[in-house]
Amino acid sequence: MTEGETLRGPFNFSSFLSPNPNLIKALKKIEYPKYCFTNGTESRAKEILECLNLTTIFDGVICVDNDSKLDLAKPFDKSYEFVETYFNIQDTSKIIFFDDNLFNIESGQQRGWCCVHVDGDIVEKIEGVYELIKSEGER
Repeated sequence: MTEGETLRGPFNFSSFLSPNPNLIKALKKIEYPKYCFTNGTESRAKEILECLNLTTIFDGVICVDNDSKLDLAKPFDKSYEFVETYFNIQDTSKIIFFDDNLFNIESGQQRGWCCVHVDGDIVEKIEGVYELIKSEGER
């Protein structure tokens, strides 16, 4: 089987996805570069972002097929190291990382990333981060 296939044939995930205007609005408020960091392939990530109307919101996709020489899957340390090196990030506390998997969150925290576990309403989580960024900017 290839990615996106099931025993019954290709899985049409797009029928389960639709744009969330509140999510789009919340992401647009954060005026920093945004990247989709996924364990999926680039083509699958782009398909999903397109279904959600998020292609113009994200500046790029970091995925397992970005570098075939490395294991770029989360929660492996090399995937987080790849992000830091690729973007030349010295202060890893400046990385704000959202994920629904606690193993991925823990790996990010071990590298000093600011991690947000998405275990409910993602819009609420993004709004909380936005308010924090805004309040720190006013100091």
